[in-house]
Amino acid sequence: MRVLAFSDLHGNVDVLKMFAKRIEGGSFDYLLIAGDLTNADLIGDLEIVLKQTSEIFQVIESLEIPYYFVWGIPFRESIIANLLMLEKEAGNGSRLKVYSRKGFKYLLRIKGEMESLISSLKYGKWLRQDMVEKLGKCKITSNPALVDGKTVLLTHYYRKLTNALIQIEGHVHYGQRLGNYLNLGFLYRDDSHGADPLIGCFWVLKFEKTGVDVDWVDMGGNLKVYRCPRHPEEGVFYIPVNWRKCPVCYNPGRNISVSRSMNMY
Repeated sequence: MRVLAFSDLHGNVDVLKMFAKRIEGGSFDYLLIAGDLTNADLIGDLEIVLKQTSEIFQVIESLEIPYYFVWGIPFRESIIANLLMLEKEAGNGSRLKVYSRKGFKYLLRIKGEMESLISSLKYGKWLRQDMVEKLGKCKITSNPALVDGKTVLLTHYYRKLTNALIQIEGHVHYGQRLGNYLNLGFLYRDDSHGADPLIGCFWVLKFEKTGVDVDWVDMGGNLKVYRCPRHPEEGVFYIPVNWRKCPVCYNPGRNISVSRSMNMY
């Protein structure tokens, strides 16, 4: 089974089209997306959020590959998650006021259109927290409490090592491979954190009887593979070429290896 994976597009439809062109002619069974498809939280108009989300899914659907996705929470797509939970959780209306001065009925209309968009997807499925779905002969979930050695964990940000078959995340804007942990880095990094925009990478996962082989594709030529001599226990990093040190050297709080616990639940 061959599976594509990427994370953190940040709303760049042109880069998504580049990705679609890059994989043209390939044979893939699934596509996994670890959140931040949009930059919805940075947009002040829900109509534009809806339009951008629709354009992104239109490109992904054109690939005709079955796919699972999660929303990027926090910072980028919390507004979408809050919108979709609008009737289920008291107080969400107040959190959405900054995006709309047109009232609760307006928010409900946008919510309905977003739900309609998601339900209309032919190939894609939002992997909700209560779900365990099929991924070929394996299982897939976004809930760390539901994983086992035969389950893929797809989440935007967890940063604690589990006993999943493979644990796939995004959010931190650099790639990392450590045992069964795989951070996908970014397909596109924008300038919202003060850094220069960069086209990033995607991944091809090959599921074999003995485990999961991982191939990294540097789509923009802006990244490098780096094994830190100071932090070899952190595995392999995939970082921008201008970085002189690993992410843990820059910020010790990014250490993940000490978080390993198979009995955390």
